Amino acid sequence: MKSKFVSHKGISLRLSARDYTRGTYFITIVTNGRAQVLSQVVDGRVQLTEAGRIVDEEWRATETKRINVRLDRFVIMPDHFQAIIHLRPTQATSERSKNTTMAPDSLGAILGRFKSACVRRIRQDCFPQFAWQSRFHERIIRRRAELECKRQYIRDNPKEWAMAQKTSNTDDTSTTGTERSRWR
Repeated sequence: MKSKFVSHKGISLRLSARDYTRGTYFITIVTNGRAQVLSQVVDGRVQLTEAGRIVDEEWRATETKRINVRLDRFVIMPDHFQAIIHLRPTQATSERSKNTTMAPDSLGAILGRFKSACVRRIRQDCFPQFAWQSRFHERIIRRRAELECKRQYIRDNPKEWAMAQKTSNTDDTSTTGTERSRWR
């Protein structure tokens, strides 16, 4: 079965046989150019900017707007957003997904609407140049132990970010994106 989701290089970004209207996912969405506009991490605690507050509001609204969504732990870091999302199939989802390339209640469709709402509001209210990177990263969570591990990762992310920043400030060289990525 050929994947419905193909990158500009023709490489499939999603599992071809996977039903993305159900399951539990750990997702990461990154700001364009890794612009640090969503929050600041001070002493291991996240302090949201106006843009970050909009992301927070839009993410929380995702659950109230969509009956198949249950939100779990999430964090809004300076240049990225990470969350755990649970998707439950509905009868309408099952019937609609047979007729479309991307089901309206699929992970990709939900995140696309979320990203679009954030961009529209952030550009209007506080940061006219705001954009997300065009894609998102997801990891399918299949076991309870992995779910707990991802929850802990999200809880620890601000502390790890703060430690990475302190380390980069005490070194003679600044932290590059590659070095910082080990904390994500």
